[in-house]
Amino acid sequence: MRRLFLITLLLSAVMPMWAQGGTDAEILASIRSASESINAMHCSFTQTKHSAMMKDDAVSTGVMSYSSPSRLRWEYREPVNYVMDIDGSSLTIITEDGMQSHDTSKERMYAGISEIMLGCMSGQAITDKRLFRSTVSDADGLWVVSMTPVRRDMARIFKSVTLTFNPGDCLLRNIVMLDASDNSTTIEISDVSINE
Repeated sequence: MRRLFLITLLLSAVMPMWAQGGTDAEILASIRSASESINAMHCSFTQTKHSAMMKDDAVSTGVMSYSSPSRLRWEYREPVNYVMDIDGSSLTIITEDGMQSHDTSKERMYAGISEIMLGCMSGQAITDKRLFRSTVSDADGLWVVSMTPVRRDMARIFKSVTLTFNPGDCLLRNIVMLDASDNSTTIEISDVSINE
């Protein structure tokens, strides 16, 4: 369960997109290019987890901060405090029970989490065909990037990850992750500030 939680965190930290016409490859290249121009980003998020095993959806809120090239802080504030802080080769998890630090140069699982989270912020993860097969569509005037995991370890956890962007301001609006058990996690992004 903790591994699924960590993977959910890593995929939910994604960047703005230039909404341009063109082939899937051209649009995905635009996402990467726009992402590479981000030196700093801050946003709020609301996460809703839907599962057939739960009577009600689980809703969490928090904030995310990113500083290029290798600093990321993903912080849940409600209903519980949980922080994942990446700083270079150090990954720290802070909960109400305490703090755990991990050296990503020595611990493979945490190295993967760090690589993908930072890769999403830089745009590399979306265009890396070793991680995801990505397609782009237009739905009701919004750009939708559908990502299917390629790696076996990721495919065991997620069936798909869908990112929705508003072409008016070229920012990510939401992420929907469908896991292997058909449970969904939706993350709504708001109050985005870039390079401030």
